[in-house]
Amino acid sequence: MRICGDEAHKIMKQCHEGPSGGHHGASETAKKVFDADFYRPTIYREAIKMVCSYDACKCASNISSRDEMLQRLIQVYEIFGVWVIDFMKPFPTSFCHHYILVAVDYVSKCVEAQALPTNEPGW
Repeated sequence: MRICGDEAHKIMKQCHEGPSGGHHGASETAKKVFDADFYRPTIYREAIKMVCSYDACKCASNISSRDEMLQRLIQVYEIFGVWVIDFMKPFPTSFCHHYILVAVDYVSKCVEAQALPTNEPGW
């Protein structure tokens, strides 16, 4: 269907920023107009003019893949699945114990402590 005037601008605007849009460039906007079975001989020229008039599109037009943030995997831990373990340095002797073994759950921050006579493993 051939469109003209104000109707053409409304359709282009809808194809550019509507639910099926997404502020794509002029070529993609014109393609969406054609996919919706509308035709206008000067659609590409008008789409370029319209897209260049949007401030948000001007700002986004210079963004490339180099400007994207690096994506990192999010590590998922289960509660009591990962523990951090360390010895606390010598303390004054109490019942022949000089060291404290401290274990902290990585997720819940639950703390377990055990007084030990040495910092040597017992196995």
